[in-house]
Amino acid sequence: CWQTPRLVTKAIVLWDLPARRKTAALTGHTNTVMDLSFSGDSALLASASEDRSIRVFDRGAAALLRILPEQEAPCRGLDFAPDGRVLAATCGPAVHLWRADTGEALRPLDRPPGEQGRVELAPGGRLVGAAGADARVSLWDLATGQTTWGLSCPGAKGGEALAFSPDGQLIASG
Repeated sequence: CWQTPRLVTKAIVLWDLPARRKTAALTGHTNTVMDLSFSGDSALLASASEDRSIRVFDRGAAALLRILPEQEAPCRGLDFAPDGRVLAATCGPAVHLWRADTGEALRPLDRPPGEQGRVELAPGGRLVGAAGADARVSLWDLATGQTTWGLSCPGAKGGEALAFSPDGQLIASG
């Protein structure tokens, strides 16, 4: 994609699949981009980076809308709620929530133990899950911010993958 390999990790490239062409390059991160997430209507694209920032772009205009406040640790996981109203991110041991339309911070979640990796918002908008580096999955109630359940997979490497089923009745981690 790029002549300089160093830029590959810091830039975001948007591709038009039917036309098979690059439509935009979104820049601004100063370290590796770790995760990307589109809002449900594809109007917004959010990026999480090891530079401890989360950026929200207007996908249609290919323009930066906002940079969320710098986090205490690198950001590794990112997800929009299916309805597009909430954005969740994992940065170090913390899981953060914001209003997607304004960037306003929402209710803090109870801190799980250890470094967090992947984050997912469940269909229906009631739960958020995060996979930790210690192979522990934590689940929170979005309305209260309280931990509802913690799952552990002893001996497994964690924090890399997490998914809710479309009906929200199953969760998979790896």
